[in-house]
Amino acid sequence: MNINKVNILFLLDKTKINKQDKCPIKCRITYKKKRKPFSTGLFVNPDHWNSKYQRAHPPNKENDFINAQLSLVKQQINQAFLLLQYQGEPFTVDDIYRQFKGGPENNDKAVLEVFEEHNKRVEKQNFSQRRLQQVKDMFVFCCYTGLAYREMADFDEEKLSRTFNQWKSQSRKSKFHILP
Repeated sequence: MNINKVNILFLLDKTKINKQDKCPIKCRITYKKKRKPFSTGLFVNPDHWNSKYQRAHPPNKENDFINAQLSLVKQQINQAFLLLQYQGEPFTVDDIYRQFKGGPENNDKAVLEVFEEHNKRVEKQNFSQRRLQQVKDMFVFCCYTGLAYREMADFDEEKLSRTFNQWKSQSRKSKFHILP
């Protein structure tokens, strides 16, 4: 039985020292040889950082707070990893990060899916004024047929050929199908 494990590493980004001479602490999640780096939002003086233990080392109030926050981040990432393992479906390091951040698991949508959802919402919209309802209907018609507004304004029933399928022909380079 091959159990994959997650590795959590805290690193200093010494290239980005701020005005208080502190460096940001980055976290890097590694799972199945894939990495996901992100910023923890914490800053520490580079002289106070122990890279072997990944902790701020002279015990004082500020460093204790940083160490507590790092422990909390590590615990939450491990919790997200265990939750995804418990679900039993395959997942990636990006899924672990999304679960840790509390965002949606996978919200990647294709452009066409977004347009379809938009068009469905517009179709369902009803207006109390007849004029606005007509504008909405023309807009939806243009969305599905690809007509430009100018072509829609010039549209008349003479240019509509009624056969098995309805087609609109106009002084255009191509014909297109009119949806029912």
